[in-house]
Amino acid sequence: IHNVSYRGVVIDGLIDNDDPKAAKMWMPVSSYWTQPKGEPHITAAQGSSNIAYIEIEGGPYLVKPVSESFDSGERPINVDPSNLVWHKQKGAQVSYLWGERDYGKINGTLIRMLSGHRKTLVSRGEEIQIVLIRGVININGKDLTPGSYISIGKKAALKIVVAPQSKEAIFYVRTKGKYDLK
Repeated sequence: IHNVSYRGVVIDGLIDNDDPKAAKMWMPVSSYWTQPKGEPHITAAQGSSNIAYIEIEGGPYLVKPVSESFDSGERPINVDPSNLVWHKQKGAQVSYLWGERDYGKINGTLIRMLSGHRKTLVSRGEEIQIVLIRGVININGKDLTPGSYISIGKKAALKIVVAPQSKEAIFYVRTKGKYDLK
């Protein structure tokens, strides 16, 4: 078990995160999961190349024996990409994963853009953290590949272009508040 909850998004390969007694549910690229604090679980990978973005709710992040498990009231969630709900938003698609999009509330979303599309991500007052999950995007003349991390400050803007060699780009966005996609 862990003493804090965490979330993950698969960047490469196949990942399973579940109760130790459950059958394996191999989650492909852009799958999302949550792991509540205090819950016994096993995280496994299949194949030779497996990468996931993991974020914890706060530190320190400790591993403890199952004998110290407890029920925090949270429940684990495993979401296959085929079960994500995508909302059209100004030429892109957004999937709201967790949290509230109110000002001052931390939240996480996935944004999907098609090849050749250009958008500007604008912070409405808080820092934005971005992790590229799938595809190649170009920022300021530099191509970024899956696993790349970008952070923009308060009231800042980031111009994003999906590289022509990518069918699509999917990136994870974490912020405290709201952002605009123009």
